[in-house]
Amino acid sequence: MKKLDSYSTDVDRMKKLMLVNLSIALLSSLCPCATRSYSSIMWIILKKEEINKAS
Repeated sequence: MKKLDSYSTDVDRMKKLMLVNLSIALLSSLCPCATRSYSSIMWIILKKEEINKAS
């Protein structure tokens, strides 16, 4: 059961990363200057979620 649990969270993370990458791609085509700050913000958010899950 534990293995299944970790698998589903991995899938969720993959989906999140795909969404992030898609939105970054959309943003970069619209406004290249915003992309750098946006991607760093998203990276921080993902890191915070990982830290919250670990604790």
